[in-house]
Amino acid sequence: MKWKEDWEMSRQRLNAFWNREIIDRCCVSVIVTDKQYRETPMGETQEERRRWYMDPLVIYERCCKKFDHTYFGGDGFPCIWPNLGTVGHSKYFGINSFVYMPETIWFDSVIKDWEKNQIQFNQDNQALAEDLAVVSELCRLAGDDMMVSMPDNCGNLDALSLLRGGELLVDFYEYPDEIKKALREISTAYRYAQTKLFEIIHENNKGGCTHGWMNSWAPGTSAQLQVDISVMLSPKHFEEFALPELEELTGFLDYSAYHLDGMEQIRHLDMILSLKNLNLVQWTSVDGQPKASEFIDVLKRIQAAGKCLILNPELDEIEPLMRELSSAGLYLIVRTAESREQADDIIKMVGKLTH
Repeated sequence: MKWKEDWEMSRQRLNAFWNREIIDRCCVSVIVTDKQYRETPMGETQEERRRWYMDPLVIYERCCKKFDHTYFGGDGFPCIWPNLGTVGHSKYFGINSFVYMPETIWFDSVIKDWEKNQIQFNQDNQALAEDLAVVSELCRLAGDDMMVSMPDNCGNLDALSLLRGGELLVDFYEYPDEIKKALREISTAYRYAQTKLFEIIHENNKGGCTHGWMNSWAPGTSAQLQVDISVMLSPKHFEEFALPELEELTGFLDYSAYHLDGMEQIRHLDMILSLKNLNLVQWTSVDGQPKASEFIDVLKRIQAAGKCLILNPELDEIEPLMRELSSAGLYLIVRTAESREQADDIIKMVGKLTH
């Protein structure tokens, strides 16, 4: 693999990671981009921004330029993440108007009235066809030089929150049956789209599957699950509306990862950990909340439940996290190293503290 000569060793570690085994040290990714590198701006017009997000050649050339200035330390590897929209499978329900922003793709809700706007998935919809075409062309361009990640299709309840808007929070009380019916339709779309995408990326992904922003690789089908809206839900509503989705999709995937977005979701953690087929929890400390190292007891609960753990530690957290947590099934994604030398020092420290 170009830019990653030691991929085979990392592949062995990442494969062992899912089994909560250790080859020589726990997994750690330290990716450092040269400070002088400046990314090509996306432009100001919607047409320019659409090309930045959706044109495979533009995406590929931008990534190649960045990778030429990037050090993939530890188990980090070059991967194109097609940012086709967060919770992107919501696009597959008749959304025709998109606003391309500097950090995301935005669109208006389409369910204005439950009686008048019943959603229905059509396999031949234009948005899905375009996503499949973009990912397919990226895989062709990337070849063996780099991997192409799954796009960010994640969270069926979160997809419904985008399709419905803020009114969904009231709907949990007033229209529970309509929510469940819509979730069944979104699940159909999710499973169909993911299956098609897995088929496209399989060969490029060395027979497995990558997740872009998590910089993870698995030897089978894998994806991020999330219920970010659950920070607004009671445990009762989480059990009724979110848990069935998670039970279904952890069974659908070979290797499933739950993106736990903020400490408000700790109240749902026991239910999340009860999922027999869930393999991994990715802990995110959102802005304004304490760092991961402030929740050692919670992180130990996750490991005690037999789940793998991905963390994004600050530099001063690496040593205490390594000492307190089991190294089996632990993967540290370090994003704040400032030089290749510092990256190598971090990797050596993780190796020494692996236990």
